[in-house]
Amino acid sequence: MTETGQVSETSVRPPLTREDAERVTQRIALRLETIADNIDAVVDLIEQARDGEAHQALGYDSWPAYVADRFGDALAHLRGAERLTVALALSATGMSTRAIASVTGVSQPTVVRDLQTQVIHDASPGRVVGIDGKSYPRPDPTPPIPKPRRRPLTDQWRANQWELRKVVERYERHTEDDRFRANREGLAHHAGELEEFIERLATVRDRLAGDGGPS
Repeated sequence: MTETGQVSETSVRPPLTREDAERVTQRIALRLETIADNIDAVVDLIEQARDGEAHQALGYDSWPAYVADRFGDALAHLRGAERLTVALALSATGMSTRAIASVTGVSQPTVVRDLQTQVIHDASPGRVVGIDGKSYPRPDPTPPIPKPRRRPLTDQWRANQWELRKVVERYERHTEDDRFRANREGLAHHAGELEEFIERLATVRDRLAGDGGPS
């Protein structure tokens, strides 16, 4: 998604495998638990899941059905600016206001008012997808209002680093669990993912030190 809330037509992602779809789905659910700290990351992951057709890879009949089943409980706890941002992201994926209302736990008029703060560009502006998976006409677009300001990057960084510390500590506790030795063989196949995380964190560290990365 661009800074103006528009969906880029040049960044087309390939369909996800079932494993990749499950991974991005779990990451969205985790981010939604701490939505205030991770709203930008959630929007990016939603776009990744939609562009990669995660719902199809996981056997859902439609994108709205996938969103409702996998994230409905977490989305229903969103309030204010967080709900607005996620509603905009879901609308940009083609979900109807009725479908968005059903997964965010608010009324359809509330969703419509939320979306009136932003003009959403869609590849098929005349149609939306309902929670039943059927296609319906999209209501007339609403006048544009500037996108809400994002949280300072320094605040996001501190929040994410605190969250990362908690995740690492949970992994440490797993290895200290009295059941770990008996389950180690069954967990060994996750070592590759841990190596990937370590490499990506090393890249972040190098960028922080001024070695590579976006200018």
